[in-house]
Amino acid sequence: MSKKLLALLGSPHKDGATGTMLKYVLQEAEQQGWQITSINLYEQNIGYCNGCRTCIKTGNCVHKDDVQEISRDVYYQQLYI
Repeated sequence: MSKKLLALLGSPHKDGATGTMLKYVLQEAEQQGWQITSINLYEQNIGYCNGCRTCIKTGNCVHKDDVQEISRDVYYQQLYI
């Protein structure tokens, strides 16, 4: 079974200080055999929560945005950065 890592970058500057540090960590993790999934949250379509609580009742958000796909990615990972 492969080791799976999810890297989330929330900065709008993917080549800034945080993005550069993340790239370094991911290079090291890849050398250690981790399978990496990277998501730049700033580039995703993520709606604002309106507090309707539908997600609690149904398990699904009323917003049809990228959060559902990101949630699936989170579920299948073993490590998060």
